Amino acid sequence: MMRSALLRNSLRSASKPSAPTRRGFSSSANHDDAYEAAKWEKITYLGAASCTILAIYNLSRG
Repeated sequence: MMRSALLRNSLRSASKPSAPTRRGFSSSANHDDAYEAAKWEKITYLGAASCTILAIYNLSRG
């Protein structure tokens, strides 16, 4: 009984051609990379300016 059910299911699935599903992306990878690079460039400049200001302040205190 169980063997016939398994055989029936395997024959059904074998007769149906399965097409690979395409994965859709929300945005292109190039756009994400450019956005991330621009974001981290701004953060780097802000960090460098902050460190420079902090160094000037600390050195001016004597």
